[in-house]
Amino acid sequence: MIHDIHRLDAEIRLRPATPADAASLAVSLTRSRAYMQPWEPVRPDAFYTEQGQRPDNVASQRVLAKCGFEQYGMAPRYLHINGEWRDHRLFQRILHDGPLTG
Repeated sequence: MIHDIHRLDAEIRLRPATPADAASLAVSLTRSRAYMQPWEPVRPDAFYTEQGQRPDNVASQRVLAKCGFEQYGMAPRYLHINGEWRDHRLFQRILHDGPLTG
């Protein structure tokens, strides 16, 4: 962990956050979020989600199928796991039947 305090100018110091900073950071985040809200993009309800599974993980693929996911492709050498690049089957679930309404 870095414990250095960096002085940016006479009044501003930069240091790593600590657990003691949590309350004031939460207040600052809430205040910033409220201020920025008018500029937030409007996002529709979730309409799409995807999942990747290794081909040998048949049990998880069954769970995805029961939850309405469909396989739509393969991603060769998708993730580096246990020292090797592993292929993954790609699954998706689209949660709408028509255009998004916002």
